[in-house]
Amino acid sequence: MPPEAWDEARLLDATRQVAASRQAIRPGDAVGDLVVIGVDPEPGAVLSEETEVEILPTARSGSAALVDLAILLDVSESMGTPWDAKLTRLEAARTALAPFLAQPGPSIATVSLFEYAKEARLVAGPVKPAKLKLPAPNKPKGHSATGVALNAALAHLAARTTPTRAQVIFLLTDGIGEVAEVLHASERAARLRIPVHSLVFAPEMDEVFDELAGASGGSAQTAALPLTIEFEHQPGGS
Repeated sequence: MPPEAWDEARLLDATRQVAASRQAIRPGDAVGDLVVIGVDPEPGAVLSEETEVEILPTARSGSAALVDLAILLDVSESMGTPWDAKLTRLEAARTALAPFLAQPGPSIATVSLFEYAKEARLVAGPVKPAKLKLPAPNKPKGHSATGVALNAALAHLAARTTPTRAQVIFLLTDGIGEVAEVLHASERAARLRIPVHSLVFAPEMDEVFDELAGASGGSAQTAALPLTIEFEHQPGGS
């Protein structure tokens, strides 16, 4: 996908750049002057002479009024830490999610839910918000790989790109995990025009969350009582 509409000659030149590349690619990566929006059979594949490439002549629209939302819920061991006198961090995050899913606002067309620790797992969606049910809670375990989760959500959304929908990621976590991978994911999100909004369940918010928000066009906030999840989608924005 080019960053803007291109003529045939420029598209052919870009195709030659892709064919010359020999790197593992994920949705949101830049290959020459193009942005990757899909990798089949799975992200992280390495380009070769046998790779089949499809190039779209126009950039994806940022003006859609409806949103496909991917929610990333951290279920790593640290999310079992007490958040207040009554709730763990994970319980607080689930407490915030429930009313949001019940009334997400008119702009949310579909919701997909991922749980992640070391790896990310799609547990529900994409479905209409009213049909998404939170799975039964499990004991938090493992370490948090937020970058891995972001890449999974980006691949999931990018594969479902349509001209009539914008796409957004919500991240509920208490820590960044692998900083370098998160920053790489933020660059991919920016190229795909997918803002990342973070709700952080920790006493202090790592500055990397601000970098993630700034790069992708999203936001970052520390969770506080009363627990709420809000974001304003602006058609025509990032």
